[in-house]
Formats: sequence, C-alpha cells, structure tokens
Amino acid sequence: MDLVSSGSPAEKSGLKFGDLIIRFGTITDSNFNGLPAVGSLVQHSKGKPLQLVVKRDSTVMHLTLTPNTWSGRGLLGCNIVIIK
Repeated sequence: MDLVSSGSPAEKSGLKFGDLIIRFGTITDSNFNGLPAVGSLVQHSKGKPLQLVVKRDSTVMHLTLTPNTWSGRGLLGCNIVIIK
C-alpha cells in the first residue's frame, strides 16, 4: 500500500501506508492474477464489505473494507502496488 487517502473507505477500514495485503476478499497470493482482478472485485463489491488480511510490520491484522463512492477518486481511496 503506497497511499491511503484521508476520509476514504480504505482509511475508515484501518488500512495504513505500508500495509502488506495478504488477502483481499477472495483474492490471495495463490489465486492472484493481476490488479484487474482486484478492480473487478471492487466494482462488484460496491457497498458490500470485503474481508482483508494485512501485515503491518510483524503483526497480522483482519480488517473490513467496504468499497464505496466517497469525495475522492475510485471506490477505495488507496493505491495497491504489487510487491514481488
């Protein structure tokens, strides 16, 4: 995660800059096939909570993120980057 916008659904869920997403809804490392799949899941989940598992430093956390329209761009308000 390299950006979490103030007042966004991502911020309200508890996501923070630098979080490593381990699970995003039904998407995990084993079935991840690119960011377009994440975008599709987000579009089809507008207004519906998605379960996230993130690693922050050495702590694994379970969060709930509900994609939705807000005052900023997109439905999440964060930038997800791929780390290999």
